[in-house]
Amino acid sequence: MTSWDPEGLFAKKPAASNLLARNMTKRKYGLEDAAELEVKELKAREQKELQRRRDARTPPEDPQQLVTFFLDLPGEEIAWEAARCAPLLTPAFFLQLDRIIGAERFAAKPDATRLKQLEQLRDDITKALEGVKTKLAETVTPAESLKGVLQARDKKAALLELAGKNGINAAFIQLLDENIATAGAAQQQKAVEVMTKLRAEASRYLTA
Repeated sequence: MTSWDPEGLFAKKPAASNLLARNMTKRKYGLEDAAELEVKELKAREQKELQRRRDARTPPEDPQQLVTFFLDLPGEEIAWEAARCAPLLTPAFFLQLDRIIGAERFAAKPDATRLKQLEQLRDDITKALEGVKTKLAETVTPAESLKGVLQARDKKAALLELAGKNGINAAFIQLLDENIATAGAAQQQKAVEVMTKLRAEASRYLTA
């Protein structure tokens, strides 16, 4: 049988079933990509609208008005607003909130639903503020810890002491990596060597 076929008359045609399968696969992925894009766009619109509503809110400074402000918020927004309003959530604010809770609790006919709402608000705000403090501690402490280790005469002993306080965590290692990169970019080879050795040692004591 000759292989000469200038017109391509005898070229092997792809099976119809194969073409159909490939087309269906392309269509499937096309639909999936479109659906994924639609979901992303929807999330972006929702986030934009959420940010617009947040920007439109103005927390009052007066403790009593601030309690009312929080009571009017959707439950899922309390933690976010508590973080933003942290400087306003003073002892005077909590004193006012506790007074309102006490007045409701010891009323002649207490409203159980409102009392539960008030107590839940206090709990949510307290937890949100604790979260803010934790994040601040995670940000500040590694910098102070690293500074202390680098300034210590016996760096290995300082590192061991820090490990005993559970001060060597992912944030500390990340900060050390950033300092190594910065020193490398500045051609500070000696600093790079010292911190690279410290990183290797610190990794042994890494906690969650």
